Amino acid sequence: MDIHTAVRIACYLPDLASFKRLRAQTDWGVPDNATITLALNNSVFGAVAIMEMATIGMIRIVGDGAMNVYVQDVIVDENYRGLGIGRRLVQTAIQWMQDTLPSSITVGLMAANGQDSFYETFGFTSRVSPKFGPGMQSQLSDLAVNFNSLSIGIGSPLAVTGQSS
Repeated sequence: MDIHTAVRIACYLPDLASFKRLRAQTDWGVPDNATITLALNNSVFGAVAIMEMATIGMIRIVGDGAMNVYVQDVIVDENYRGLGIGRRLVQTAIQWMQDTLPSSITVGLMAANGQDSFYETFGFTSRVSPKFGPGMQSQLSDLAVNFNSLSIGIGSPLAVTGQSS
């Protein structure tokens, strides 16, 4: 059986069980069901790789859909890695973004260790460059806020205001 004809890419999000099974094959951890459900519901786009009725890969796009989106959860079942399935998932997501989102939108991602060259083949560049500052990340629980250095007071209302013409 030719893997390229046996695997179908479908543009929808994975179900809860498939998401958990694929995430369990990474070092990223498996969140609880409520967190996964919220994350899936808040995704901008998703696609899955399916072979013989089983989900063997997934990708999600998250973000605001106007200025910034992020490629998230690109995972292929460990039994099918290295066969081009991840490439097909990323190609599908890029095509969807090109067809749907503003061309000026920033598309970001945080590549897993050793995967930067894979993403570079699509045109992504490492944030360690003269054009951009370094890409950074943290778990929310590890972040600290020094309220003494904030220019707004605790409890001050924050509002988004627009200018009327």
